[in-house]
Amino acid sequence: MVVLCKKTLPLLVAVIALASCVEDPYSHTQPQLVVEGWIDDGDFPTVFVTTSLPFTTSDTTDVDLVQHVLKWATVTVSDEEKSVVLTGRVMKHQTPPYGFTTTRIMGRSGHTYKLTVDCSPYHAEAVTTIPPKAVVDSFTVTPCLENDTLYQVMAHVSQQLDLPQGGGYKFFGISKCRDVNYKSCYMGLYKPENISPHSALPVYNLHRPDNRHFSPFFSYSDTLKIKFATLDGPSYAFWDSFEDDVSLSGSPFFSTNSNLRGNVSGGLGYWCGYGSSVYYLLPPKKP
Repeated sequence: MVVLCKKTLPLLVAVIALASCVEDPYSHTQPQLVVEGWIDDGDFPTVFVTTSLPFTTSDTTDVDLVQHVLKWATVTVSDEEKSVVLTGRVMKHQTPPYGFTTTRIMGRSGHTYKLTVDCSPYHAEAVTTIPPKAVVDSFTVTPCLENDTLYQVMAHVSQQLDLPQGGGYKFFGISKCRDVNYKSCYMGLYKPENISPHSALPVYNLHRPDNRHFSPFFSYSDTLKIKFATLDGPSYAFWDSFEDDVSLSGSPFFSTNSNLRGNVSGGLGYWCGYGSSVYYLLPPKKP
C-alpha cells in the first residue's frame, strides 16, 4: 500500500490541477483533405473523399465519422482522351459509406490517369499510371500440418514485367464469407527482383483492423477471391509504408504516428492504378 504524507497531498493536488489546465496542443488542428482512390485495368474508378480526424480524438462514433465525408466534392478523372466528373452515391458496406465513381472512363494498362478533387477550401491532385497486368501461373493450396483448421496459399509467378521505376507487385483479397471489398494481404508486397522464372510467393491472410487474433493462414471457412496487381512507383511507396505501419503497430519500440507516403498533392491519401488479375480459390480437402 502507498501511504501519502500530509506534505505530498498538496503537491499531488497542485500537479493534477496544473495538468487539467494544460490545453491539448492538437485540439485546434485544422482538418486535412483525405483522398482514397484506385482504378484497375478493365474496371472503373472508385474514390472516397473525407477530412482527417485528430489522432487524439476519442469516443468517435459512426455519426462523427459520417460528418467528415465530403459528399459535395467535385471529383474528376482525366486520361489522355477525356475528362469525366464522377458521380457521388451511397456505397453500402464501405467505410466511409459514400463515394464517387463512373462508368464513363475505364482503366487500361499503360495509360495515365489524373485525379482532381475540389471542395472549398480544399483542392487536391494526384496522378497514377496502370502498369502491365500481372498474371499468376497457378496456385498451390495446402492444409497446414500444425493446425487442421487452417490452410496456406502459394502463388506461382514466372512473368517478369517491365514495370515503372520503383514499382512492384501486390496481393489483395476477399474472404467471401466475411468481406465485401478487397483488403490488403499481410506482407503481400513484392519487388520486381522477387520474381524469377520459378517464383513461389506466399499469399498471407487479409489485414483487418478489428482482427485481434491474427493468423497468417486462412480458415477452412474462407473461400477466397485474390487480386494480384502491379503498381507504379508512388503506389508501391504508399503500400510499403502501409505494411510498415501494420508490422510495427504492435511493437512498443517503434513509433507509427507518421503519415503514410501518399501521392496526393494538397491532401493526404492515395490514388493508385492497378494492373490486376483476379482469381477464385476454394479451401483444400481436409487431410
